[in-house]
Amino acid sequence: MTMQIRSIILYNRAGAVREVSLKPGAVNIITGRSLTGKSAIIDIVDYCMGRSTFNIPEGVIRDTVAWYAVVFRFGDNTEVLVAKPAPKENAASQSQVYYEVGASLTAPPLSRLIPNSNDEAVIKDLSKRVGILPNLHMPPAGQSRNELEGTIRHTVYYLFQTQGLIASKELLFHRQLEQQIPQTIKDTLPYFLGVINSERVRLEHELRLAKRRLKLASRDLEEAQFVATDQLTRGQSLITEAQQVGILRSDVAAGTAEEIVETLRTVLTWTPSAARLVEEDKLADLRRQADTRREEFKGFQRQIDAAEVFQRDAQAYASEAGEQLMRLQSIRLFNGADAPHRCPVCSSDLPAEVPTVSALNESLRRLGSDLQQVEGERPRLREYVDNLKTERETTRQRLAEAEFALEAALSEQDAAEEFRNANARAARVAGRVSLYVETVQLVNEQETLQRAVRQAETEVERLE
Repeated sequence: MTMQIRSIILYNRAGAVREVSLKPGAVNIITGRSLTGKSAIIDIVDYCMGRSTFNIPEGVIRDTVAWYAVVFRFGDNTEVLVAKPAPKENAASQSQVYYEVGASLTAPPLSRLIPNSNDEAVIKDLSKRVGILPNLHMPPAGQSRNELEGTIRHTVYYLFQTQGLIASKELLFHRQLEQQIPQTIKDTLPYFLGVINSERVRLEHELRLAKRRLKLASRDLEEAQFVATDQLTRGQSLITEAQQVGILRSDVAAGTAEEIVETLRTVLTWTPSAARLVEEDKLADLRRQADTRREEFKGFQRQIDAAEVFQRDAQAYASEAGEQLMRLQSIRLFNGADAPHRCPVCSSDLPAEVPTVSALNESLRRLGSDLQQVEGERPRLREYVDNLKTERETTRQRLAEAEFALEAALSEQDAAEEFRNANARAARVAGRVSLYVETVQLVNEQETLQRAVRQAETEVERLE
């Protein structure tokens, strides 16, 4: 379907409208003095055909115009108005669009120009209206550029010719000097010339899908064949592992591939045994009991040590005091000392009591009394120490029992952990066996995979 420009409309910031109307189906010539904006027409139309980059030349138009609009008329007399505002200050592009479709459109006032679409949607709709069908150019194998679909944006290379392009002896297409544009022209020109029609595009798409299916089917077949050549060795190895972890009996034997598979299928019914773990509360209880008994034992030991130190000190005191008493008594110094007026040296009577003699007598009396008290307390002290030692031995026995119970619980916990680890090892082996058995099922379906590969190859050949 044809698409022609019916009018070009410019809006300034005050809302004033300048419209240049063209006559569809005829050659339109716009004349005017130099620097009046004739060259900007191409950039305005390009901007309203979905180009986001703003390339309006610097000057009066760029400084004055707030909105740019183009009315396109199609072969079915449908008209499309595309209006785009100038980019905001310091911006180099803008993709918001006011888009309107109708039978006979008039320039709307500036107040109605509120963006309701974007450049991408404009490109898709205009491409569809002019009859550009879905297409896709596939780069040759080994090249890194992306796939490219031709749209109405790629027609501008063949629609516009600037003054410099007409005068150039080297250039043929619009924007040909820009980076990557020459390659884009090469990729899209065959479609627009009709060399590649929609049927070819459809077939190329189907061919890509068929090649992908062939690649997947070939990969599945290769994997299945690899497993088939290795299944006997791997199966025997898995049987050995299952015997080591206790899933299979050690006397189980399998020779052929079928026997190996059947033997390994029995592994799939294995379930882990429950490992009875000691409750954490019980372990904590046992630890508390052992700690309590240990503290009790240490307390009795401290009391015994203190009592024995006291007993040794009392014994030393009694020995020293007894030795001093025996030394005084052995020289008979205080013979007849019960008479305080008698001289302790010559035994003569004195008119008054000698103070020293009285003090010595008092000291001798206290020393004898202390010795009697110490000797009297000795049996009770020995009995106290003996009782403490008896209680210490009882506590020692209780401590040994508590530590034995704790050690037994910890041993039971370690055994349960080992049992659980054994279950984990067995579970890993069972998982590998399950994967092996499922893979063997694919091996048994090699004929199906080979048939799928042949069908995919036939389809690829037909589409090629």
